[in-house]
Amino acid sequence: MEKKFLIPALLLMIFLFPSCDLSGILGIRSVAFKNNSDAPVTITLGDSEFTIDAESTSPSIVPDEKAINDGEITVTLEGIYYYETSRSYSLGQNVITLNPDCYWLRLKNSTGEVIKDFSIPLSYNENSYPRATQDFAAEKVEQIAPEAEIYFPMIEQPGDNFSAQFTVGDAESTTSAGAEGITLEIGKTSYIVLEKAEENYVIVPWTEAEGDVKTGV
Repeated sequence: MEKKFLIPALLLMIFLFPSCDLSGILGIRSVAFKNNSDAPVTITLGDSEFTIDAESTSPSIVPDEKAINDGEITVTLEGIYYYETSRSYSLGQNVITLNPDCYWLRLKNSTGEVIKDFSIPLSYNENSYPRATQDFAAEKVEQIAPEAEIYFPMIEQPGDNFSAQFTVGDAESTTSAGAEGITLEIGKTSYIVLEKAEENYVIVPWTEAEGDVKTGV
């Protein structure tokens, strides 16, 4: 007798609580993804693709049966703050935080001189070099004209102190500039300016650019 009322009771529960998570009751595991970075990221899981806005969470996704049985899913990511594009996550939680693994510097050359071969020794990854746009696929920028802007991805963990190396014009020797008052944080872009003070070069915050919209997808 009890079995006759099991399905109607379950349907009644669905109607009474349409917003509740019934995955445990129905034996289905759904998961949502949180993008905790400052720019959109596109995720691909099986045949499903979702673009998640900055600091937003995706709709709930039901993985395929194999992933549910394995208790793990593999996701492909495309976004400016996600250098590692393929990741595996456990299905033991309803919301998975993607966690960005890099950050960017947006640099303006205010020295009045042509800057060449800009580099930051802190970042040893071969893909850390100046780019014309905030995109990992963008080509390397060999020189930065006066008042021009470049983007520089930083793959390693952030720190508050760093210095850059470069050459000025046709000089053969390398010049360096230390950073002052720069805050670096994974999943964000720091806006900086390379300036010349007398015979020295310094990197300082570029405060008027902080409201700019970031790209990436």
